[in-house]
Amino acid sequence: MVRKVRKRAPKKKARGSRGGASSTRRRLIWTLGPLAALAALFWLVWPFLQAGDRFKEVAAQRPSRLYGHPVQLWLGSATTPQALSREFEALGYTKVSGRAPRREGEYRWLDSGVVAQLRPHTTAA
Repeated sequence: MVRKVRKRAPKKKARGSRGGASSTRRRLIWTLGPLAALAALFWLVWPFLQAGDRFKEVAAQRPSRLYGHPVQLWLGSATTPQALSREFEALGYTKVSGRAPRREGEYRWLDSGVVAQLRPHTTAA
């Protein structure tokens, strides 16, 4: 009788010892992939962070345009300077002296009347 000889299966290499370009490429992908994803996320979020900072600056520079009641002024109206000053102060205007009002929300009293730098008021067209 003839005995059949079994061939042995080839030995498997130890894990991680495959070597070659595929191992290096895999390591590179696992290292640079998360870094690239983090950079892309930062690139997407950065404009929103900048926009938030701009809103903080705008709010500090301009007072609110919400008014409790309208003030109607016209030439020859009967009012006292003190009452008109109180109205301007209630609306958030700043009294300046020694110079003409330059910025929005400033006013100045003259001998002939009052000079005010009015704030823009947009209305629906």
